[in-house]
Amino acid sequence: MNGTVYEIIRDAIQHKKVIEATYRQRVRMMCPHVLGRKRGRIQALFYQFAGDSTTGLGYQGAFFSL
Repeated sequence: MNGTVYEIIRDAIQHKKVIEATYRQRVRMMCPHVLGRKRGRIQALFYQFAGDSTTGLGYQGAFFSL
């Protein structure tokens, strides 16, 4: 897949696509919701609905930011 991480996440938000990523050596299936800047740094908010997690997803999944 070509493009910067920012472009990939932006495209996924615009076209309601799922992102599969490895984070902390665990595969995660996530939906990105918000992409912007906080204190000058690019940040994204994702909802993880499947994949692996150290603490488990629970019934409703898990939110985390990039």
